[in-house]
This record gives sequence, C-alpha cells and structure tokens, in this order.
Amino acid sequence: MSAIKEGEKVARVVGARFIKAEKSGSAALEVFFRFKEEDGSVQTLPWQGWLTPAKDGKKGALENTMKTLIEVLDFNGDDSIVQVPEGDPKQGALANPKALNMEKDVYISVAPETYEGKTFMRVRWVNKESRGSGSGFTGIAPEVIKNDLNAIGFKAMFHSIKNGGSAPAPSLAQEQGGFGGFGHSAPPESDLPF
Repeated sequence: MSAIKEGEKVARVVGARFIKAEKSGSAALEVFFRFKEEDGSVQTLPWQGWLTPAKDGKKGALENTMKTLIEVLDFNGDDSIVQVPEGDPKQGALANPKALNMEKDVYISVAPETYEGKTFMRVRWVNKESRGSGSGFTGIAPEVIKNDLNAIGFKAMFHSIKNGGSAPAPSLAQEQGGFGGFGHSAPPESDLPF
C-alpha cells in the first residue's frame, strides 16, 4: 500500500457513519473520502465532523460541522441509518446514499497527527474550493492580463530592453493607474515564486 502524502487532495465522498468517541463520548459524523495520490494509488481517509453542541457560552463543533455538511457536501438532512446487528462495520452508516453528494469533487487537506504516540494521516479540513498554495494571490483571466500588461507598457518595455535600449517613458495610463488600474505597482520579480 502506498503512503498517503500531506497536502490538498481532490476527493469524493464514498460513505458516512455516525460514531461516538470511546473516551469522551462525543458523537461525530465520520465521512469517508476517496482520492488519488500523485503515484496513482487510490486512497481513502475519514474526516470526523464532531457534533458537540455549544455549552456554557462556548461555541461547539456542531455549527461548523453542519456548515461543512450543507455548504460543501450538500447534505440533504436525511440522518436515517442502516439497520444492522451491533458490531457490524456498517453500524451507524447513513442509509440514504444521496444524503451526501457522492458525485461532487471537494478539496480535503491532509496532514499528519500524533495521538497516544502514534502518527497517522488525517483529513483536517473539507472545502468546496481549493486553498491553493496559500500565497494569497489568484491567477488572472487572459483578457485582464492583456489589458493590465498594455496599461503598464509591458511589451514596449520588453522590446526596448531586448533591443539594448532603456526603459521607455511611462504612458499616462501607467502614471495614473499602475498595474490593474488600482494604483498598485506590479510586485518585484524577485518576489515571484516561479
């Protein structure tokens, strides 16, 4: 079996069951996600959406879990479970295969966790959109790139320097708007990660 690597994965729900922690007695909906690793191996990991309610003025996990279930996994509210004998691995499993959207790609964040001296990979977060590299920047649509590059005189600068000249005088658009027309200059090239 291939090792699961830390990082963000595109995944789909393959099942879910209600569970209870042996030590604390806290209940959770354990959702199983299937994803493909970089080496091509198909892996499955669970995420526990804890159902701890708010208590004594402290926020509980229930609200965040419910938001993830509804907003990310399209939970339809059907909490009926399969009827199986006690001890059966399917005990607590959701009976309705459409209770969660099993056709939808979601993004899971996988990281190692150590508990009682054992380290294992765990689904930390479930998101409907990629968190990306965490750089705080997004890509730019082609038409926006072209307009922004024209506004800062990118091509003119390229041709001037490529042909041994110096930087051309800034255009009125460059003086007034900068990159993107918002008065910001482009980041220095040394700040780019690629």
